[in-house]
Amino acid sequence: KLAMLDEPDSGVDVESIEVIARVIESLRSRGTGVILVTHTGAITEKLSRIDKVHILINGRIAYTGSPDVVLPVVFKFGFRKGLEVLSRGV
Repeated sequence: KLAMLDEPDSGVDVESIEVIARVIESLRSRGTGVILVTHTGAITEKLSRIDKVHILINGRIAYTGSPDVVLPVVFKFGFRKGLEVLSRGV
């Protein structure tokens, strides 16, 4: 089973993001894989486990890495500047 979510955190309040995150965690606990697309990244802070992060620029994967490395850089610098920092090596 696979759930594909396109911007589930777009245009919703913080409480709704928490509800959506709980639904995602419930799906995963039942063995469902989850592919999630987000432009804000707000929901990523609510999830207990993220296996891999891909940054897309103009529809192409520009960077792939561990969420422990990628997310702090992206949250600090934004996507484009974060990508520059990641490409140089953290």
